Amino acid sequence: MARRIRITPTRTAQTRPPRRVIREFQDRGWRWIFSDIVLLHCFLHLVDPDTATRVDPTRAEPLERSFLPDDLRQAESDVVWRIPYRIGDADAGRCIWIIILLEHQTWPDVEIALRLLFYMACLWVQEKTEFNRDGVPADERRYSFIMPIVFHTGEDEWTEPLNLAALIEAPGGMEPCIPAWKTFFVPLRRQTDQELAQAGPLAPVLRAQRDIGVSREAFPELLTEALAELNELPETMRYQWLELVHFLRLLVHHRRGVRERPDLERRVVEATERSKFRRVARGEMVLAEKTYAEVLREEGEARGEARGEMRGMEHEARTFLLRILGARFGEVSEALRARVEEATADWCHQVGEQAVRVNSLSELRWT
Repeated sequence: MARRIRITPTRTAQTRPPRRVIREFQDRGWRWIFSDIVLLHCFLHLVDPDTATRVDPTRAEPLERSFLPDDLRQAESDVVWRIPYRIGDADAGRCIWIIILLEHQTWPDVEIALRLLFYMACLWVQEKTEFNRDGVPADERRYSFIMPIVFHTGEDEWTEPLNLAALIEAPGGMEPCIPAWKTFFVPLRRQTDQELAQAGPLAPVLRAQRDIGVSREAFPELLTEALAELNELPETMRYQWLELVHFLRLLVHHRRGVRERPDLERRVVEATERSKFRRVARGEMVLAEKTYAEVLREEGEARGEARGEMRGMEHEARTFLLRILGARFGEVSEALRARVEEATADWCHQVGEQAVRVNSLSELRWT
């Protein structure tokens, strides 16, 4: 009988939220959430419920990234965990690797299948090193299954292939020789409320991220509903509640308009103060508040130092967008011009990227 891999995690799975300032929120926000194995396990219920019910998150361990090549080690949007099967499962004693590639950019990674293959090869090489270290005979070695997941939070539809066959020019009849595997794909913008509900405690935050571009009138109610649902979490998940509320607050700060933020942030603070978790997690909340205060202070200092540069960047972005719109669609109306003149540089860049690919103003997404 082939020898099974038996891996004992080197540390207990994390249960307390990491106290980090999430700079570059677009790249790192979801990686921060998925650094909590409890929340990652909730996400697995959305991706593949059968696998989620078979693995044991209490014995999971995150990837030790030191053995990865520099380009993968420094990736800010990748999450890798090794999770054992539950005791009593037919595959107990084995582990699986979970790889989550977090994609939000307007232009998806066209070579994502190659990136996944590189990851998988690195993980199996790591296991080979462990086998060599432990003296496991070659005929008893069994390498772990790898579950690759692409989580796309971008607003545009993903149209790029997830397989290697689209990237390789194979001679006729040789296509079966191209490595192939299943990649689990989660396009957040296309997920229904019913589908997201499978993620349990994570569902309210997933919906908030999915609907982040809704109107200024609709988003406050959406945020209030998400906060109310989070308050229904069991008290055993108070640390996850803190993480998710903190994430919502940063989502508001980074993805909603400047004029909206005061009211939205007030809603978060008031919901937090009314929450049943406020008293039982008072010390942790102070830390969360401090973390958020650090974000605002550091960003305020940076804005103070670079205010002139930022104004110049915004003016340049607005001017460039108006030129693109004029060249593509003719004279720009006064209403549209006024809207552009109040927009951020990021918004101008996003609309400009769309403008070169559509045929009319009506096709543009303005949120």
